[in-house]
Order: sequence, then C-alpha cells, then structure tokens
Amino acid sequence: MKISTVQAFLRNAVRGGAVIALLLIGFSHPAYAQRVLTGTVVDENNLPLPGVNVSVKGTTRGTVTDLEGNFSLSVQDESEVLVISFVGYSPVEIPVLNQSQLKVTLKEEVRKLDEVVVIGYGVQKKADLTGAVATVASEDLVKVPASSIDKALQGRAAGVFAQSVTGAPGSNVNIMIRGITSINGTNPMWVVDGVPADPKTINPNDIESMSVLKDASSAAIYGANGGNGVVIVSTKKGKSGRTTATLNVYTGWQEAAKYINVANGPEFATMYKEYEALLRRRRFTFPNPDTVATYNYQDLIFRTAPMQSYDLGISGGTDKSTYYFGVGYLTQEGILRNSSYDKLTVRMNLDQKLTGWFRVGENMSFGRQIYHGYQEWQLLNEYHTPILAALNYHPFVPPYDTTGNWSFTPLGNTGNPVASVELLHHKSQNNSGKLSVFAVLEPIKGLSYENKITGTASFGITDDFYPIYFITPSNRNPNSKVYKQSDWYYDWLWQHRVMYNVTLAGVHNISAMAGFEAGYAKGEYMNATRWDLINESREMRYFNASQNDTLLSQLPNGAGNESSGYSYYGRLGYDYKGIFLAQANFRRDASSKFGPRKRFGNFPSFSLGFKFSELSIVKEKVPFMSFGKLRYGWGKVGNNAIPDYVYFSTIGVLDVYSYSFDNTTTEALGAAPNKLANLSVAWEGEVTQNLGLDLGFFGNKLYLTAELFKRYNEGMLMEVQAPGYAGWIVRSSYQEGGVANPIANVGNISNKGIEISADWKDKLGKLSYSVNFNFTYVNTKAGEIRPDTIFRGSAKGINGYLTRTINGQPIGEYYGFITQGLFKPEDADTINNVIVITNQPYTIDNSGNKIYAQPKAKPGDFRFKDVNGDGRITDADMVPMGNPNPKYLFGMNINLEYGWFDLSVFLQGVAGNKIFNATKFYMFNMDGAFNWSADYVKNHYRENIYDRAGNLLFPENHAGKYPRLDPRNENNNFSTISDFYMEDGAYLRLKNIQLGITIPQVWTSRIGIERFRFYVSASNLLTFTRYSGYDPEVGSSDLLVRGLDKAAYPQARIYTVGLNVNF
Repeated sequence: MKISTVQAFLRNAVRGGAVIALLLIGFSHPAYAQRVLTGTVVDENNLPLPGVNVSVKGTTRGTVTDLEGNFSLSVQDESEVLVISFVGYSPVEIPVLNQSQLKVTLKEEVRKLDEVVVIGYGVQKKADLTGAVATVASEDLVKVPASSIDKALQGRAAGVFAQSVTGAPGSNVNIMIRGITSINGTNPMWVVDGVPADPKTINPNDIESMSVLKDASSAAIYGANGGNGVVIVSTKKGKSGRTTATLNVYTGWQEAAKYINVANGPEFATMYKEYEALLRRRRFTFPNPDTVATYNYQDLIFRTAPMQSYDLGISGGTDKSTYYFGVGYLTQEGILRNSSYDKLTVRMNLDQKLTGWFRVGENMSFGRQIYHGYQEWQLLNEYHTPILAALNYHPFVPPYDTTGNWSFTPLGNTGNPVASVELLHHKSQNNSGKLSVFAVLEPIKGLSYENKITGTASFGITDDFYPIYFITPSNRNPNSKVYKQSDWYYDWLWQHRVMYNVTLAGVHNISAMAGFEAGYAKGEYMNATRWDLINESREMRYFNASQNDTLLSQLPNGAGNESSGYSYYGRLGYDYKGIFLAQANFRRDASSKFGPRKRFGNFPSFSLGFKFSELSIVKEKVPFMSFGKLRYGWGKVGNNAIPDYVYFSTIGVLDVYSYSFDNTTTEALGAAPNKLANLSVAWEGEVTQNLGLDLGFFGNKLYLTAELFKRYNEGMLMEVQAPGYAGWIVRSSYQEGGVANPIANVGNISNKGIEISADWKDKLGKLSYSVNFNFTYVNTKAGEIRPDTIFRGSAKGINGYLTRTINGQPIGEYYGFITQGLFKPEDADTINNVIVITNQPYTIDNSGNKIYAQPKAKPGDFRFKDVNGDGRITDADMVPMGNPNPKYLFGMNINLEYGWFDLSVFLQGVAGNKIFNATKFYMFNMDGAFNWSADYVKNHYRENIYDRAGNLLFPENHAGKYPRLDPRNENNNFSTISDFYMEDGAYLRLKNIQLGITIPQVWTSRIGIERFRFYVSASNLLTFTRYSGYDPEVGSSDLLVRGLDKAAYPQARIYTVGLNVNF
C-alpha cells in the first residue's frame, strides 16, 4: 500500500471517528452555546512554539498549535479551564472567562523542586526531603533494552550498584545500595504501588516514577524489609480527559562484544610439539603443525541473536473515573545458542471517585516469563558451562566426526561444547498475578484513611529432558529421562493507614501517619524424574511414557514453607515556614521466623533539615544560589533474611538414616534434626547515619547533592560453628555434607562512604541539553564475625580457598602468593649436575645444608615472595591480593535536543576492584589437556629444546613474560593461588547511545498521531578496561566470592531500532 494511501485511510478514519464522537456527544448532552477561542503560544524569547497541547480541563476536547504557535479551540462555558503543556516546559492552566484571544508564554522547565517524590507510605516535595532519597527518571529506564527494571537501574543513581549474575537473557540481578549490608544478601526491597513486588514482573514502560530510599531515616518505615534499602515504583495512572494511547516498539540484534584469543590449530600443535619434546618423546602427534586445521568453538556456540519488544499503554478517564491499561511483550534470544527469554506483562490501574470524600480502585498485574537454556548455577560452574569448554576444547578437533556424530578430543576430557549446547533441553516458566483493591476516605480536609488488601499468586513449571547419547565411555547417557518440577506460591497483605496534614498559624506544617498491616505467605514445590521413555519425541516427554517402574530414584520429592507477620508503623513530620524540617518514623515488626521470645523488632529513625536558602541574608549575599539545604538522618532498619523455622529444630526422615537392628536386610527408617535449634535468634539490625547537602545555582540549572554516610550491623545473623558432638547432617548416601550449625546474632559489617551527584540543565538557542553525573565511594569491612575468618571459593586445579573474610578486613578479599617475576639463568647454579636456583630465600637444616624455599624451581618459573622473611614459602606468606567489590561507582547521562533530533549518551563504570581470572588455569596448562592462550604460546619463557638426535627444535626465549612450559609442574606455577590470576576489574562502558527523530506534531496530528519518534540505539557499544576476560562485569551468586570469572556469560552488545508513537 502506498504511503499516500495509508495517510488518506488514517485521515478518513480519524475524521469518521470524530464525526461519530460528535454525534454521540450531541445525543447524550444538552446543547451549549459554543464560541471559538484563539491564541498563540510562545517561549520566553517570544518565539512561537509549534505542537503545544491545548485542551479543556476535564474533557476530551483539545488541539495542538501550528507551525506559528497558533491554536483555535471551541469552548462552552466561561468556567472552563485551558491546560497548555509541552515537553520541556512547565504546564499552565488558564481560566477561559470572557476571553476570546490569548497569548501564552511557557517557561522552560529547568528543575522542579516542588515536584512530588514518592517515599515510604506517602509523598513529599523534593525540596522538603530530609532523608537520602534518589529519583530515577522513567524515560531513562526505557532507553537501555533490559529484560527487567533492576537491570535498567545500573548507573542511574549515586550509591546504587547493579550487576547481572550472568549475561544470559532474563538473568537475575544483584543490587547493592551503599555497599554490602549483610552477608545474608544485599538486594533491596521493591515496592510497587504501595505493596512488595518482584522487579521482574514490572514493565519499564508502565513506570511513572521511581525513588530509591538509601538511608535508614527514610527506609526505617519499612522496618525489617528495609535493611538493604528500598526501591519504590509508582506505575502510570489514568488522567481525566480524552483517551490516549502510547505504542513503543523496537527490534534489534545482539552479539558477543569480544572473543578470547586462544590458540588456533597450528599454534596449539606447535605448543604441543614443544610439550612432547620436553618429555623426550620419539614421535610427535603433530609433526607438521602448520598443516593442522582450526575450528573456532567460540564461533560455534555464540551467535547473532534477535530481540523484539512491544508495549502498548492506554489511559484516560473523567473527573470521576480514570484508568490505565498496559501490555508488554519481550522476546530475546541469547547470544549463547539454545538460550532465550520471553516475557509478557499486563497491568490495569483503575480509580473511581464515588463521592467527594470516598474513592475506590484496584491495581492488577500479570506476568509470564519463559526461559530456555542453561540454569544460572550451570553458567557459573566450570564443569557445566559450555563457554569455558569452548575456550578449552582443542581447536584441531571438528565438532562432528565423518558420520555426523559429535566428536571428542583425544588429548583430554573436556566435553564437546557444541554437543553440550545441542543436548540441552531445559525450560522454566513462571506465571504470577497480583491484585490490590483499596478504598480511601477523606471525611474532612487534611484527613484520609486508606484500606488496601493485596493478594499474589504464582505458579512455576520446570521441564528438563535428557536424551540417550554416547560420545565416549565417560561421556554418555544410556537412559532417557524427563524431570519436572512445579512450584506454587501465594500471599496476602492487608494494610490500614491514616494520614493527617494541617497548617497552624500559617507557619507550622504538621503531617502525621499511622498504619497497621498483616500478611501471610506460603510456598510449595514438588519434583520427580522418570527414566526410560518409550521414545524421545516431544509427545513422550511425560511421566506416563516411562517404562521403568522400579528405580527408587524416581520417587517424587517436595517441600513447603510458610511465614506470617504483622506491623505497626507511624511517621510524624514538621516544618516551620519550609525552613526548619523534621521527621520521625517508627515501626514495630513481628515475624514468624523468630521464636516467641524474640518475635518483635523495633525500628526507629529521625531526620532533620535546614533550608538555609530561604534566609534573607543568603538571598542577599549569595543571589546566584537558588536553593540550599543541609540535612541529617539517623535510623535503624532490620533484616530477617533467614530460612523459616530456624528457632526450632525441624526433623528430617530420610533413607540414609535407615538402620538394621537385627543384622538383616530389613531396615528401620530413622529421623534426625536438620539443624540445631536456637530459641534466642533475633532480628538483625542495621544502623545508619547520613549527612547530606543539596545546592542549586543559577535558577537551579546546576544542582548538586553530596552525601556522607556510615552504617553498621547489630547482631548480624550468621551460622555458628557447632561442636563436634552435635553430629553431621547426611542428606545423600552418595554425597554427605552439611553440619547442624545453628543461626545466631553474632556478626557485624560496617561501611562508610561518600556520594556526589551533579546535574546541569540549560538551553542554548534551539539546543536544549542536560548533563547528569553521579559518583560513589564506599568502603566495607567485616566487624566481629564467627569464626574470625570465613574461607570461601574454589577453582579447578588451584589449591586452597580463594577468599577470606576476616575480622576488621574487607569482605571477600582474595588471598594468595605474590609473584616477583621469573627466575632467570643468572639466578641458577649447577650443583651435582642439577640446575638449582640459588638466588632465593633458604633455611639451614641441622646438617648445615641449605633448604631452598622453592627447591624444584628452574629458570622460567615464578619467583614467589617470602613475605615474612623466614626463608620458606608457606601459607604464612599468603597476603591480600585484591578485593572484588568496587570502591568507586560512577555514571553519566548526556541528553541533547535540537529541532527534530535528540541524542542521549549514557556512560557507566566502576573502579577499585579486582577480578580473579580462573580461566587462566586452563589456558596456561602444562600438558595440553586444554587449549592454550595464544599469548602464552607466543610469549612464554623457554630454553633451547632439541630432539633426540640433537637438532634444535625450539630456540630459547629468555624474554618471555610467562613461565616455562613444564610437563611435570614441579614449581606449581599455575596451581598455586597467586596474583598472576588477579586483574584490574575497573571499566568505563558506553552503556547506551541513542539518536532519535521526532516528526513535528503539526504534521502527525493530521492523521491522529500526537507524537511520532523514530530512533536507533546501541547498548554496551564500547568498554574501556584492562581486563583480559570476556567482560569485566563478572557476576556471582555468593556474596563472599565475587569477581570470580570462570568464563562467565558476557553482556551482549545490542543494536536496536524503534518507534515511540502517541495517539
């Protein structure tokens, strides 16, 4: 269809709709005397503004200004009010009265300090905030293609660190607000429209506003749930007036931003020949390395992956009733083959004003998520992730043999990564719904009562299928299997809240709020596996297709848990002339997670503010300062992030507890406690102090915020070492593990830091621009913990635990040996025809002989530092090598608008952190069991190597920067934990760049379109880093072992094109 034909069709449709609407209005309303009101809208420089919305308040009548800023609109009554609004300008309302012609000047919207910010159980003017509250613009959240809003939060607010656990689509996100708050987790509480919610179920396009409560003075109103901070989201609501619709669509493609430089076929063959020559072998596996083929397994498992997103929002209403309906659908293939994510969200918000003092409403949401691919734990595990296998698999081996079957390498036991990807059949699906109904009474001015009840229900299904296959005798599956798990969960929350606001004598503003809420939650899961299916078709992947009815491992498994609690809370606020500000909060929580003696927790807070810019002397002496406020807050929040029932000992009845009392095959089934009980376990407390300064200059074009914070735990919940006589938990007859350690309030963590944010917004002629920058410094240390050192983390082939959390030291610090370069030939002597490194520390034994610290070292080996100077290399020489938690966070957002065009650039980064690159163990291996790093092949130390006939095969390379190839691994160069594995994790990332074109409204309005914008965008386009791995953004599922890279699923580079259309 031609464009002109489409335009004519739309124009006629709009006209036809308008005629029908006018006829309906004529039949349903009495006739009024109408007259035409004309006018012009200009800016502060008296320049006309085209495309400005002009509407009659409370009606569906409206128009837009033309290219000269002129408008014409029919009005019915002198009591009507015109609403004139335009993006980037402050809206105005003008009574019609008896006017027939208007000239309206719109002022540019620099910064609205009187804008309302959502806080805990209420709202407050931004200028009057006394706590540490950050706001994130909803339009910024949708610029970066993200599967959930927690990912979109990255780099947007000072003090907030967001990191995906993996780069897989739909991955979970770890969020830290002002550092690590507790070893029991750092993710904040998410509150959506006043009730707790899962951020994955929220469509970013449904968001109206987002606030982040960062200190206890603002978050204590949420008590035990606010220990890690609170993110408050308000979704879009309907507005009185005509029905409007917003359509947002984008399509894009993704790619791996970087490949690791591993050896190709000839390079591997050359290095393997060197390995065999060192072993003095008579024959070489690759006598002619240059003829060896190359198969790039990174190319074979990664792909260019598509993604698409569709969002539709419809809103409208009258003075009595408003509505908003939103639906969104995202489908995203992963850059790793056989991985994908699909998400459907639906939201409906209704508000009905029944009388002038009574209104009711509901907020309904539904979400469905479907994920295919590797589970999160598999992508973080070196024995399961195909990405590490793609680096390790030998490049000379084709993915398939000549018969089309999967190949296997003859030189090691690394599984074929292509086979791993193709054999994977995993699907998980979750459906969740939430419904809130509320009623609000406002019997007198300033007094309101709200009653809200919310229910949540979710149901999840996991499907795994394991086909029969044979690759090698050790890599096979002789039995087909199907595994299924079902999860269901429901909860309810009933909230009552009374609020009262009053002004006394015109200068004393008092606000009070009191509330009560109670809730209950229950969850359950069941799973089972069935073996030996009739066949492997999709139709047979069900339990009743199993032909095996005897295997006991097919018995189903399942469990459930439930919890409940209730709370009283309140807030009292006061300000004097808007200059002196004070606020106090208190919450008392009760939770079933704690025993009867420790069930309650009390969480108080207060904050003070002084708006010194309101003083006459400041206005007179510092005229360029438009706003200034000093504030201080103190508060205590809690944490109950522990399993249910820990205060009493639950009993496990398991087969492994069976025992025969008469020495026959008949066994009696036994039972044993799962965990030692602790009736005294109580709430974990977190105390925060915050000192803040807010400054605005030049009419608030420049706005600065600085925060100084300090936080520590009281009675952090930790497992306490149980005495040996308490016994051990045995969960499996094949793998015993776990101890009966009880949970107790014994630890603490402290952190302190600084936050700075700076915003500049201005206009130069037709160019409007803004720059936002945020910076955070945070330092976290463990206080008193039990035991005083927590060892955690491991990697294949590297001896010992990787991290230690020690009293008074940073959390999750990597400990190891310090390398001091390589031993050189001049460091060695020949003793009894044996080359011995003599230039190294040593001790003297009882016979007067020197015992060298590294007795088997040779030139080309690592020199490990004797830190304590005792002449030996022992565990006492292991020192801190670096911490994975960033000390510095920063983000910058630049927005430019000129005429039709807009450009946004978003930069995000971290610094002051280290990464433990565990993939090096494989790529720097000593025996060719895995592929080598191409850099290691070219730049390792080497002496002259001859064949058995005395011919020089490989010349010396004393300038090599890596240790020698040592088939016997005598010096344990790479199996020793050392700073060789530590790399700088700092990075600066061009997180998103977007260029948009908006067609002038005076053109699009002719076909009923209020706004039509086309854009192109790129995410993760550039990353500036010194890290050699795939991605410096290395996620983790363990708070005490962060920054451990085992070939993590990297963040994808994404290119998108999209449309934003408003009707």
